[in-house]
Amino acid sequence: MMYVSCAHADIYRNGSWFDDPVLLNEFRHGPSASRGPDIVAELYPAYSYERPDPALFGGGERERAQVESVARSTNATFRNGAGTVLARAENACVSRAVLYMLDEDTVRVVYETHRPHDRTVSVLRNDSEIRMVDEYRRADPFVAYLWVGSPGSKNYGHWLVDDLPKLRALSELRRLRPYAKIVIVTIDCGETHNTVHAQSAGAIAESLELENIELITVSWEARLFFQELYFVTPVTNHPVLKSPEAMRFVADHLTASLDSEMVPPELRALPKRLFVERAWTGYRDLANQAEIADALAADGFVSIDPGTMPVLVQAMLFGAADMVIGCMGASMTNTLFCKPGTLIGHIAPEGWIETFYWDLAATRAQPYAACYGLSTPQDSPAWHKNYRVNPAEIARMRDRLENPVATAPASSGPPDPAVAARPSSTFDPFAF
Repeated sequence: MMYVSCAHADIYRNGSWFDDPVLLNEFRHGPSASRGPDIVAELYPAYSYERPDPALFGGGERERAQVESVARSTNATFRNGAGTVLARAENACVSRAVLYMLDEDTVRVVYETHRPHDRTVSVLRNDSEIRMVDEYRRADPFVAYLWVGSPGSKNYGHWLVDDLPKLRALSELRRLRPYAKIVIVTIDCGETHNTVHAQSAGAIAESLELENIELITVSWEARLFFQELYFVTPVTNHPVLKSPEAMRFVADHLTASLDSEMVPPELRALPKRLFVERAWTGYRDLANQAEIADALAADGFVSIDPGTMPVLVQAMLFGAADMVIGCMGASMTNTLFCKPGTLIGHIAPEGWIETFYWDLAATRAQPYAACYGLSTPQDSPAWHKNYRVNPAEIARMRDRLENPVATAPASSGPPDPAVAARPSSTFDPFAF
């Protein structure tokens, strides 16, 4: 099966190609060069940025050194991101969040919907499978179909950063098709996530002052054929590149017309300091979460569980905050809605080297720190282990965020004497 690329000569011109260079050369000069989707409009320009060093606390010195090493490597390698375009494909089929283009003798895969990190989630169908379509949508002058799904759509955080920014295309489509109903097509992710998708997409459409918009969902395994399909190329390259303009679009438009009456009465004052709890799941549980919540409450933090709130309420609360400390995970992707300059602190089990949230903070110009807790000896990956964090380390992280000059990160200067002097036996992570 052949890959084709959308706008390969344009969106990868700034050193933002991170796959096999032979494949890029094939896109540019091989037989598939002229057989990809058509460009309709640019939505976001190419970009480049460098992330400030993360401030790290807790856990073990070896683990913190690993995080710092990965951060340095990331900054050296992943600085340039591709631009984003709205494109149009004819005779297209969507299945497993991958876009295929069909003709009489060839099935071609649109590369931008099946990049290296997508392939770990979405396995390609073969030619004969993809031709056995389940549903057929003919071209209609009064209907424009816009695909915005991705292999990560079922994850709340990925929906926010990967899919929702693509809705800037709605304005372009309305300009091109002023009398058409615009139908947003995405993956069926179950009732809870589908509600999030509908509420957030509806809020953005409203902020853009657009009407006659509909959202439909398709099952992961379905093969849905379109004679004409619009789609948007990626705004991210996981885990460490996100278009700052795309992130700003979501933050600005999802919160543009929110009403504080949606917020529970006890939170309508819109607290300036948030502690983001994580519901108990049996993995990656913060064993002393209540202790941390109490300690932070004494410093003016209000505890919230975003998983119990509609997405628009989450956006409002995070957008009003000046400082957010929380358990690393999908709920903390809500820091996307925080203003530039908001102080962001993550709590995570040691050994979990996760650059996604550090990068997100950089794209939003938010100071970032992480505090690691020592994990229980479970036979599971680091990001699944339960853990317990020292409240004193949380306090140090909070102080560092509030006073970055007075206590600079160890990676950017001499070692912090307080760290070197701290007795290693003062905290027992397994004293449950």
